[in-house]
Amino acid sequence: MTKKKKRIIGLIVALVLIVAVAAGALAIYLIESKHKFVLDESGEGYIFERIGSFHSNVEVPAEYEGKPVIAIGDKAFADSGLVRSVVLPDTIRSIGEYAFGGCKKLERVTVSSSVTFIGARAFWNCDNLQTIEIPDLSAWLRIEFGGDAFSRTPWRLSVGGTTLTNLEIPGGTEKINSYAFCGCQGLTSLKLNEGLTEIGEGAFAGCNFETLTFPSTLKKIGGSAFSGCTVKELTFPKGLEEIGESAFIDSEVSTLDFPAGLKTIGQNAFGKGQNLTEVHIPASVTSIGSGAFNTAPDNYAVVTFDGTREEFGKIYQKGNIFGKGWWKVVCIDGDYFQ
Repeated sequence: MTKKKKRIIGLIVALVLIVAVAAGALAIYLIESKHKFVLDESGEGYIFERIGSFHSNVEVPAEYEGKPVIAIGDKAFADSGLVRSVVLPDTIRSIGEYAFGGCKKLERVTVSSSVTFIGARAFWNCDNLQTIEIPDLSAWLRIEFGGDAFSRTPWRLSVGGTTLTNLEIPGGTEKINSYAFCGCQGLTSLKLNEGLTEIGEGAFAGCNFETLTFPSTLKKIGGSAFSGCTVKELTFPKGLEEIGESAFIDSEVSTLDFPAGLKTIGQNAFGKGQNLTEVHIPASVTSIGSGAFNTAPDNYAVVTFDGTREEFGKIYQKGNIFGKGWWKVVCIDGDYFQ
């Protein structure tokens, strides 16, 4: 081999090494640059804004540049194709909108008791999400949700390492926050505490409870609170005043006995109730939303109303509460037909 050829080969090897080193440095830069922390407006701590797609098991640091990491930003992990598990430190207070949305391989997230807010669609469409791990149920009940955080996600809730099946709300709870257990899989029974006054919007939507008994202190059931639940039996407390829109849509109840004192039944509250045949409505009810008892066209049912035909007529004029079903309404002074 001539000296000229050796020099050429040497130059090629050197060039290859330079390119390889540069590529490695670039790769490192890309990985590091996609870990983004932004100081929050108060200057108190950092928001974890973005992580690269190079990780499968992630443990978010509790501190960055001498200050706590206090939030997971909007879309921080969104659409990651590799993330499988995430552990959040005790410093995290909020999880932003769509923070983990579209993470198809995400299987497990550990949420600390310091979290007080989870944004809408935070875990949207996470097909393989099996477990949200929390230290205690009371901490979860303190969380406020910006919307349905788990839409299209078959999640389960684990407390202290045990997956919940029989859900018992602890004493001292006055309200179940909106969407708190929306779509939670594996729950088969629910025991609500005395002292509870309100169940928020979508709180138990999509859960599989067959029977529900409510505490005597309950005043309000929010819209879509139990929508999609295949509940077959409902017992309402005497103090109940309001049932929200679509609260029990798609239920399988056959009879409904509303308590004296109830004032409002929302639109589609018991819509699509294919088995509904008997309903008792007290005279205290002054508003029933359109389609509240919407059933199948071939369904026939009887309503007993503790007021006059004139009073019921005023309620009915606000909307077709029965939809396509056939109904007979028995009032104290005669019958009112649909």
